Parts: sequence; structure tokens; C-alpha cells
Amino acid sequence: MQRTKLSFAIAALGLLGATACVDASGGSSVPESLDQLEITDPNFDFATSRSVRLELRAEEGAAPQAVEVTDSEGRRLMDGAFRGSAVVDLKVPVGRESTLKLRVGNGDDAVERALNVDANHRAVGDL
Repeated sequence: MQRTKLSFAIAALGLLGATACVDASGGSSVPESLDQLEITDPNFDFATSRSVRLELRAEEGAAPQAVEVTDSEGRRLMDGAFRGSAVVDLKVPVGRESTLKLRVGNGDDAVERALNVDANHRAVGDL
């Protein structure tokens, strides 16, 4: 378990703008525990997913539509059928929350759209 924490700490240092501890000689050292880790990125947290609010818009009286939503790497986040407009909160893996793929319909008649997620973690798609 300790080895896993140390590996994560080292990865966090390199990937997330963290700085290593500096010893008296000016050289850097690898932290031995997470409480020694200094993170300089003000937006960093240990979250593995982000909430994205997806607004699905449908015309009045529209027939029910099959809907599938995937992240930027093709992982299915949601599927179901909607008769009208709806709002759905999705948990999207960190780093994959900038775009979603919305697939509406079944089989060869299905329509796919790329949805951009805005700075407020919201996306809008038409059914």
C-alpha cells in the first residue's frame, strides 16, 4: 500500500505541476509520504471523475428516442430512452470531460454528435 501511495505521489509531481521537497543543498528529494507532497497547481484535487450536466432537448410531442452518451475515449456513460427534454448529471473521468459523444436513434438510422462541455461543466444536445 505504501508503495502505491509513493508511486502516486511521484506521478503527481511530474504530471500535475507539483514540486518536490528541496533539501538544504538545493537538490530535490522524492517525498516519502503524501503529507510531504507540495502541490502548486491551484486547480488540482484528487478527484478521478467530474460531474457534467447534460441537457437533452426535444421538440414538443416528439417520439421517444434511444440515447447513448460516451466520453472522448468511447466509454459508455449513459444509455436509455427519452420522450422529451431531460437533464442528466454524468460522472466523467478526469481528462475526458471536454467533449461527449451523443448517439440518438438505433442501428443505421442513429445520428452521432460531438458535444462540447463548457467551462461550467455543461453540455447541450438535441434529440
